[in-house]
Amino acid sequence: MKEADAPQPLFIHDNGEDVVVELAKLSNGWENDGLTSKTIDFESIWHCLAPNCKYLFHPKEMSATKIVCDFTYYQPINQGPPPKKRTLKIADQYTDRSSLALKRNLTKDRKQMKSLILKLDPKSDKDYTMLAEKIGYQPEEIRWLEEQKGLKSPTEILLQKWIDDGHQLMDLKHYLLEMEREDCLSVLSGDN
Repeated sequence: MKEADAPQPLFIHDNGEDVVVELAKLSNGWENDGLTSKTIDFESIWHCLAPNCKYLFHPKEMSATKIVCDFTYYQPINQGPPPKKRTLKIADQYTDRSSLALKRNLTKDRKQMKSLILKLDPKSDKDYTMLAEKIGYQPEEIRWLEEQKGLKSPTEILLQKWIDDGHQLMDLKHYLLEMEREDCLSVLSGDN
């Protein structure tokens, strides 16, 4: 997606408070999968560690081709007046009708993929990096996946490559069992 407004600085106070990003408006014909408010860790911003937050949208209608989002962002302040909220408008032309275009009429595999992306993308001890290691990725390939965060979903890249190599998502079950990711196993079992 592309920024539609001129870039705006976000002035960060050295108060240790995280930055809150909220989805304020979404164009007709689109839906947000997940939370409308996300938090970016203060430390990652303060130390310039490529802070980001992700929102996942899908078209409700096949005719939806342009997406426009308004986000507000601010840093809570402990004392004094309420923080100033700034707005950022993002817009893009949507033409990708590929298998990863997460539409409402998804097949079971695509719904499972979407759920796995939402569960494995967040950084943890048992995230997409552990899955990549278990399915045979080399350390440099895992580092490359980690560098994609903020540009594209690393889990999406990993799962799409898995499928492109002739595997099925169900083939990941024993790896997810080894990882003790019952939440992901329930996705593959259709319980989620």
